[in-house]
Amino acid sequence: MSMTTTIDHAHRRVHVKVEGIISLNDIRAHLEEERIGIGLTYDELIDAHGFSINISQQAVHTLVEVLRRLGKESRLGPTAVIVDSDIGYGMLRMLSVLVEDVCQVQPFRQQEEAEQWLAKLREDGT
Repeated sequence: MSMTTTIDHAHRRVHVKVEGIISLNDIRAHLEEERIGIGLTYDELIDAHGFSINISQQAVHTLVEVLRRLGKESRLGPTAVIVDSDIGYGMLRMLSVLVEDVCQVQPFRQQEEAEQWLAKLREDGT
């Protein structure tokens, strides 16, 4: 697995490139990297083209609890995830419903759509 994270403080944006198979531990490590780098409140754009996910239903619920805990410590910025698989898209839609009271997570097929969504949220002050 490879998750390359860049935190851009000047633009208040986190960029992530995901490659290979990711697990719950990979996602937890990424969130911790963001927390330490003071990027949790920033807009996040994740390019997950070609990724595979190895997460059980229980792991999804654990991830939801991790996000809820982080959401109590700090506001969580919106996250746009660009995917190219139906499975990835569906998993992220399910996650977005489970965490909608804590943070905004949205899957997209195209980077342009993801960028537009993040820009609209920023414009609206959300």
